[in-house]
Amino acid sequence: MSANMNIQIQIMQDNLCDLRKIAGWTAETLAGKLGITKQTISNLENQKVKLSRIQYIAIRSVFECEMASNPNNTTLRKVMGVLFHAMPPIYATYKDDVRTAMLSIASIAAAGLAGMQLHASATALLAPLGKAANQINSTHLGEPSLRWLQEALDSPGYQETENEENTEEVTDEND
Repeated sequence: MSANMNIQIQIMQDNLCDLRKIAGWTAETLAGKLGITKQTISNLENQKVKLSRIQYIAIRSVFECEMASNPNNTTLRKVMGVLFHAMPPIYATYKDDVRTAMLSIASIAAAGLAGMQLHASATALLAPLGKAANQINSTHLGEPSLRWLQEALDSPGYQETENEENTEEVTDEND
């Protein structure tokens, strides 16, 4: 598996809960879109199990589909662009800053702010990260694109066998 794919998988796992909230979904809604249980989403969001490559592709596809079918959610488009196009080369360096921005954006979205207000807040919170990424010539497309999927399918190890432990259900008394 390529280093960039590993970083994107980690970015997805670290930010899954926030992306879900920005999309306006509950854990149950996302689970329904994926055909899995709410508990599996909870386990992934709480990092009780490691996100597999196949799970990443499925989850990323659901978010890409949402962006394509709901052009009014410009905030999700912006956040996905920064996370998956601009951040991978510098994610390790800026991980704490990304997490802080994502938590803030998700909290604002969960509080009911939407549309241009949410978009403006996200832009302000992500601007320093975008600037850092641009300084190292990273691209920030901000548009849904299936190039990431083609790269994932073309990379060596796509046919890798999933670990049994990755698909285990871990129960959480708090969910």
